[in-house]
Amino acid sequence: EELRNVLEQFPPVEYAFAYGSGAVRQGSYDYQKASKTESERPMLDLVFVVANSEEWHSMNLLLNPSHYTSIIRLSPREISWIQDSIPANFWFNAYVQLKSSTRQLKYGIIN
Repeated sequence: EELRNVLEQFPPVEYAFAYGSGAVRQGSYDYQKASKTESERPMLDLVFVVANSEEWHSMNLLLNPSHYTSIIRLSPREISWIQDSIPANFWFNAYVQLKSSTRQLKYGIIN
């Protein structure tokens, strides 16, 4: 249910999956303590697989401009070029505050 609510805040994706302590229980994390306040829950880590990263970033910049760094404003074309130029072919937005909760999110986009 939570993941469905998260995905509704983004442009359509081909596939998405969650990973890390925010999605899968890990022995070293105190989930009992974190369940008392949502802000103490681990960051939710996601990967979005998209058909066209430039088009997806263009839509996402309209929907979620605060997810992108304010240090330097990049166009969707520049973001896509950087994403496609690095060996991993990922663009990550981290420490994103979700509209629907106090939980933070990190997500990566790949073609």
